[in-house]
Amino acid sequence: MYNSQFVCTYSFYDTTLRNTYHKDEKYDLEDVEEFEELSELIYKTDLLRALQFTVDEVESSGDNVCFNNEKLFELYNILKIDVGFMECIEKIRVKHCCEDSESGFVALFSYDYFFLTHKCICDILNEGKNCSDNINRLKDAIEQS
Repeated sequence: MYNSQFVCTYSFYDTTLRNTYHKDEKYDLEDVEEFEELSELIYKTDLLRALQFTVDEVESSGDNVCFNNEKLFELYNILKIDVGFMECIEKIRVKHCCEDSESGFVALFSYDYFFLTHKCICDILNEGKNCSDNINRLKDAIEQS
């Protein structure tokens, strides 16, 4: 249903995200600077990898990609038990005028938030609870966007 066993990397290739969220990390990021134009493609790949969508489950129409929402909402039903994660969903729902919590949940998979959302989902699926550092980074990102 969800691949929590990989590191989401697209944010390292985006100058703004890298300088905002990874400036204090102990990685040598000089190599990624020449590949910045690939960040959106890497994001799409990371997203498909995390959600474990197959080619048959993805319908492409130009730049628009529509997914089978059953997997997303099955994941939502698992994650909604985490209070901190639901706070993030509520923050983004209000900020982006989403109609309901499920729409807010889907908004967490957008380019600006997915790499942070992925860490939170991995915490819940692998540890049974959210790491406060990861959930706080996601909350801060929602508030600052």
